[in-house]
Amino acid sequence: MTMPTSLRQLPQSLQTISRKPAVRRSLIGLLALIVLIGLFGYFVLPGIVKSQAEKILTEKLHRQTTIGKVEINPYTMRATLRDFRIKEPQSDVTFASFDALTIALSYQSLWRFAPVVHELLLVKPYVHLVRKDASHYNIDDLLALASEQPQQESSKPARFSLFNIQLDGGRIDFEDKPAGATHTVTDLKLGVPFISSLPSQVDVYVEPLLSAKVNGTPLLIKGKARPFADPRDAVVDLNLDHLDLTSYLKYLPGTPHFKVPSGRLDVRLSASFRQPKDAAPTLVLNGDIKLSSLQIDDEQGKPIAKLPELTLNLHEAKPFSERIAIAKLTVSGIEADIARDAKGRLNVANLLTPPAAPAEAQHEPAPAA
Repeated sequence: MTMPTSLRQLPQSLQTISRKPAVRRSLIGLLALIVLIGLFGYFVLPGIVKSQAEKILTEKLHRQTTIGKVEINPYTMRATLRDFRIKEPQSDVTFASFDALTIALSYQSLWRFAPVVHELLLVKPYVHLVRKDASHYNIDDLLALASEQPQQESSKPARFSLFNIQLDGGRIDFEDKPAGATHTVTDLKLGVPFISSLPSQVDVYVEPLLSAKVNGTPLLIKGKARPFADPRDAVVDLNLDHLDLTSYLKYLPGTPHFKVPSGRLDVRLSASFRQPKDAAPTLVLNGDIKLSSLQIDDEQGKPIAKLPELTLNLHEAKPFSERIAIAKLTVSGIEADIARDAKGRLNVANLLTPPAAPAEAQHEPAPAA
């Protein structure tokens, strides 16, 4: 087969163009720029990110924060933080940590002008929670700090895409000092296919997963991917039977001024992570959430409210959209006893006092590393 004359002449034309001084200088300049970006990203940028992140987090959280190492690959747009630690205020005790956090950006971020993460992997995260007394926790200062942040009003939702979210080898220790007990969640694994508000198309290989050992008892919730469905999706069922709410009142942050003698929660939900071809990936919820036999009393034991049953039915509800559609809300037999005291205050006006940050942790500088 004879090659067309135009194709035979193409390599010769390229050689002719490449011999031109202006073109050669441009190619050399481009190559030098690529090399400089690599050198800066590999050797300079990690040190800047490490020092600035430690400084900013320590100042903002009022807790000593350290990072062991930062690794950045500018060509693959992948970054890894290793040996991350946050200490308790004015203490060397570790509050939270992880061995490694890897974030891999997609090149779609460049033309969408928004972060598109095609992989997020968190290895061996750890959190130490402490209930100090009936109404105070070791995170009270963080809750107070979050409440002080100004609310940003925006008519548009945040633009981002997170795909293939994975958590491996997590652990949570909850020390309940008033009860003299310690609860643990070990071997925690989590898989989330995506959370997104952008119409990004990224290969999803993570299936919905939640597995752990809660005080030694295995827990497993696993979904199934349906790659040949239209649209492609992954489905997981979330079922909860007769959860007794009365034992969880003591763990509310702050000081409750009410009692819950009875109350049960039942959940029958199906979560679908859908990935349409020409639209943003969505999380869709279908099913029922039922609250039954709920009774709320004041501190003297006088009834405030009784709710025999409340059922919330969700149909194609999208929790990450601006609005969540509720297909049906059913309330049966509700009773309320609202009264005003001698000072004119309603008995429902101050049911919960928010937690206050400990005085010793308020805006004090963290100890130097």
